[in-house]
Amino acid sequence: PSVALYLVVEGGVTVTGQDGVLVQIGPNHSFGEMGLLLDTPRAATAHAREASRVLELSRAGLARMLQEAPVWAARFYRVLAECLAEYLHMTTRRG
Repeated sequence: PSVALYLVVEGGVTVTGQDGVLVQIGPNHSFGEMGLLLDTPRAATAHAREASRVLELSRAGLARMLQEAPVWAARFYRVLAECLAEYLHMTTRRG
């Protein structure tokens, strides 16, 4: 279920789909955004490729933070949009 997004703090994560490896994610990058934001099932699987630390941001935690800190919310969504645009660019460049 898509109940959280994750930020890689240390290490790295490999995200795979039906066609194999989709992306390698390193520190300061996130994954799981689309499922969380759109409340859709996960489209891929993530595995740590080395000893890693990730920060989990649940849907409930995100909702609470958005209500309590609207300025933070604006910054969060801007960074999220930039990350998704970067992932889209990487994906279309490969194909």
